Amino acid sequence: MNYLYVKYDHYVNYVNEHNNDRLCKNLKVYTTSKRGIINEIFNEPLYTDYKIEKNLSNYFLISFETKAGYKYRLDIFKIIESDKYDNFINHIAFSDYNNNPSDENKYEELLHRNEMYEIINRIHFIIKNLIDNNTIDNYFCIGGAKLLAKNNIYQYVLKILVGEDGFKKLDTEFYKDTKFGLYFKI
Repeated sequence: MNYLYVKYDHYVNYVNEHNNDRLCKNLKVYTTSKRGIINEIFNEPLYTDYKIEKNLSNYFLISFETKAGYKYRLDIFKIIESDKYDNFINHIAFSDYNNNPSDENKYEELLHRNEMYEIINRIHFIIKNLIDNNTIDNYFCIGGAKLLAKNNIYQYVLKILVGEDGFKKLDTEFYKDTKFGLYFKI
């Protein structure tokens, strides 16, 4: 069993909302302190050297590496959804660098490398840096994944990064299997 260590109040909120402490089959939220002294793991962006490998009008391919030397890709698709926002919404996704978004099954596969915290904090840094440099707008969507575990993790991370009311789960046709995305602003 793997554990996602969180602040006590986040643990209590999660358990109250879901009637259990599981994000998925092999991952639980967990706390070690009732005093709330644990620092939330997704609060701080982690400085990351990254490379924009493709910079097209509606698509970015960004690569970065973790401390363990694994290379990942962050794909950002700029799409106008006038029913949700009058400007571009950055649909973001990430995977092992060698996985192509057109192969959805391989792209969405869980990697089991125990780097989730590091990857999320690196992506947080990259996105904030791209916004600060006016490279992208600050409206985003993470598409619903086929894997329930990924959806649970994404929703939990967004509650920490943008707040309980900082994102919305909305219907969209861009994700043909799940028909929803998690929309938020940074």
